[in-house]
Amino acid sequence: MRKFLATIIFLSISFLNVQAQIFQEKEEIIKDLSSYESGVADDGSEYIYFDKEIETDASGKYTRRKVVYFVELDDGTKICNMWKIFEPSSETNSSVAFFKAKYVEVDYMQWKDYENEILYDVEVEDEICIITAIYDNSK
Repeated sequence: MRKFLATIIFLSISFLNVQAQIFQEKEEIIKDLSSYESGVADDGSEYIYFDKEIETDASGKYTRRKVVYFVELDDGTKICNMWKIFEPSSETNSSVAFFKAKYVEVDYMQWKDYENEILYDVEVEDEICIITAIYDNSK
């Protein structure tokens, strides 16, 4: 039980940090990063990605990758409209427990933060847990 609570607290801190990036300007996000890579997605949207070393009971030591996508506003400002986290599938249960405790489940493996209008989606593909957060103002 103590490990479960520690995991939830760790995930809460991690997700609070990344949730704040939706609608943040690109310059604000990258100023806090020591290193990152950038590119352009197939749909033409710009993105950056960066890695962070993590250690958990479920997975041991691993590298979490976060990809942050941007849209350009009419004034040329680039803001984050979506991010994805890639981590081992062994982290899926902890992530699901976190979302179930904090948000409203709207579909299978999807939760909505109605206060901030963010939709979270969790999927597992090729032993990778992919968490997607995107702005969603639908009810």
